[in-house]
Amino acid sequence: KIIWPRRFDHMQQHTGQHILSQAFIQVAEAETVGFHLSDNSLTIDLHTSQLIPKQVEDAEYLANHVIWQNRPIHIRLVTVEQAQKLPLRKLPPVHQGKLRLIEIENFDLTACGGTHVRHTGEVGIIKIVKLERQNNQLRVTFACGQRALHDYRLKNSIVNQLSAELTTGIDEILPSVQKAKDENKENRRQLKKQQEQLLFFEADVLIKQA
Repeated sequence: KIIWPRRFDHMQQHTGQHILSQAFIQVAEAETVGFHLSDNSLTIDLHTSQLIPKQVEDAEYLANHVIWQNRPIHIRLVTVEQAQKLPLRKLPPVHQGKLRLIEIENFDLTACGGTHVRHTGEVGIIKIVKLERQNNQLRVTFACGQRALHDYRLKNSIVNQLSAELTTGIDEILPSVQKAKDENKENRRQLKKQQEQLLFFEADVLIKQA
């Protein structure tokens, strides 16, 4: 029995991975060398660690632009010989039998046995949420579709709570937090200084009473 919400979630994430991997190739010539999908995590590992923020932003925008274009996604079977003549993103180490190809029209072509949506628009949105360097590779954590919505809901709730707690606008949260940190650091410095003075006076009293 197929649990449709779970299946559709995986279809969104897996198709989103194809789109984002191709986007990083076009923007930064960064190939995907690893992919992990679970019920609460989605990452790709890029064969580079030198990306600048603008490249990451451009790749994310390109990926979402492809989603908004609602491009059709085609699935077909080909022989290894046929695959060798096609512009696959990566040719798997297979020497016989047939390969299952996933083609995002005029954007990406790769061999894959996973589940995918029929049009890129069904992915909804792709949002990169974290970057981590892993030796000479860059691990990109991202979310697609429903997961991106849940991630936004959580972070939007946290931002609104912080805004209310700090009695400031959203754009002023970071300066307010930095100001509070600086004030706390100064208060701790003053407290330490006062504690040292108090200990000096207490020592003086003990000496006189000895």
